[in-house]
Amino acid sequence: MVEKVTERGVSQIELMRAVSFNFDDSVVTAAIGNEALRSDGISMTVLGEKARLLSGIKYTFAEVMPSSSDLLEQENMQLRNENLILRNTLRRIEERLSVIEASLSVQKVIVLREISREAAKKEIKKLFATGKTLYYSDIAQELRLDLELVVDICNELQKEGDIAIDAGIPEPR
Repeated sequence: MVEKVTERGVSQIELMRAVSFNFDDSVVTAAIGNEALRSDGISMTVLGEKARLLSGIKYTFAEVMPSSSDLLEQENMQLRNENLILRNTLRRIEERLSVIEASLSVQKVIVLREISREAAKKEIKKLFATGKTLYYSDIAQELRLDLELVVDICNELQKEGDIAIDAGIPEPR
């Protein structure tokens, strides 16, 4: 530990070793070395020494201890740095999230209807009557039917000759 000497020539370590105080309502008690002193009834020399030491302590603590405004400024700077780090982290997370969102395909939730097979067959025939080229997934989505049910009904309608596979699309093997 480096000793810092005050303007009065008393080092911090000497002050810390030499003086300890006790304040009560009316009497200051101090110990210089091993000798106990009281402010009531002691000599002017001893009081002068106490005053010199207390003045040195006050000056030393003022030099050593940062002021509350310095502490607040340090804390403010630390909080600003943490804030900057958190903002940068948040910006990077937002960028990563936007990349992930862009890469996800849009998924639709289809609430399936519970209808009889015959009613589904009639609706599918009606949809094919429009003359549009339809895919199984389009039929299932538009009519809100289970995809397996749509495939089964379309295969059945194809066997019955009610619908035909489009000539431009190769038939599955």
